[in-house]
Amino acid sequence: MEIKEEGTSEEGQHFLPTPQANDTGDFQLTSIQKTPDEPQLEFILACKDLVAPVRDRKLSTLVQISIIHPTEEGLIRYSSTEIVEGTRDPLFLTGVTFPSEYPIYEETKIKLTVYDVKDKSHDTVRTSVLHEHKDPLPDIGRSFLGYASFKVGELLKSKEQLLALSLRTSDGGKVVGTIEVSVVKMGEIEDGEADHCLAEEGSRETDRTVMKEPQQF
Repeated sequence: MEIKEEGTSEEGQHFLPTPQANDTGDFQLTSIQKTPDEPQLEFILACKDLVAPVRDRKLSTLVQISIIHPTEEGLIRYSSTEIVEGTRDPLFLTGVTFPSEYPIYEETKIKLTVYDVKDKSHDTVRTSVLHEHKDPLPDIGRSFLGYASFKVGELLKSKEQLLALSLRTSDGGKVVGTIEVSVVKMGEIEDGEADHCLAEEGSRETDRTVMKEPQQF
């Protein structure tokens, strides 16, 4: 993956220390150089050992993805995963994709917030980019479990482009599980979809076979 340096004259409050000012006062942001038809960044998420807020509760988990641009203030809601039910170790099939035209840099910070969804009628999957000035949707029917954050550069430079992050409570004190972030490489999505389709077809064949067996009382 090639890296190139870009300068920007836009100055503002910087949440991240990585961008450095050059002689003209412009900040250097490290962009992600990909082919025009290839997403700048695409990753999948999985959680492990989630701690339920109530003992013996079966979790219905969703992850909300938000971003902080290095030259802008505030947190922007970007997308959400699907809801995975009944497990403390959810694997999310809805990946997070930043298209080639989206302004994302190695210094961009990504925040992952994990929720336990209690009322699915108030929570739908949102995979499109939300407008920066749009009012955030209320967190109705779900409870906060924990959050983690990372910079894009940390993910791209990590071993095997995979991060395992501790999920923490809002005060940053208690660890309530782990979330894994894994970069999707070229061809992995197609292979994954093919495997998923084969698994579904095998399940349907099994169902048809079971239905043919006589019922025993």
